[in-house]
Amino acid sequence: MGALLSMPAQLIFEILKGVYKFAKWFYLTLLPFIIQYIAMPLFILGIILALAFAGGTLLFTVLFFVFMYFFIKGTIFTSNPVK
Repeated sequence: MGALLSMPAQLIFEILKGVYKFAKWFYLTLLPFIIQYIAMPLFILGIILALAFAGGTLLFTVLFFVFMYFFIKGTIFTSNPVK
């Protein structure tokens, strides 16, 4: 009777040992590699892109207001209406 119970227990133990080896490899080898060589550069690239989009938007807004100021100043103050 003991042999019948030891085979499934041994099988379950081998499966758990495989899961442990995979988890150990995943958390100690693969995950640090992904974080160091993929996630951190993408995060930094995202920060750079966010700053670029924000800076471009601010630059466009400032240039729009400056050119509109000179356009309105030129059309209103230098116009010669005909009577």
